[in-house]
Amino acid sequence: MVMARNLEVTQQIDGVVHVVDDNVKATKMLTEDIDDNVKVIQGVARTVDSGTQLFFIRLRALTDLLSSQHS
Repeated sequence: MVMARNLEVTQQIDGVVHVVDDNVKATKMLTEDIDDNVKVIQGVARTVDSGTQLFFIRLRALTDLLSSQHS
């Protein structure tokens, strides 16, 4: 009887371990997806930053050009 109970408890623990393992795997996959999304967002931010810098460089050149023509 004791051995049967021990086996039952062992099987329940084994079931819990499998559930936890599946949850850990799912969490790892979600974390990897989030990491990939962050990398994409960082790439977009760099592109926007580069575009913004280029815009201000051209705006400065245009401003300098216009101010030199009115001087």
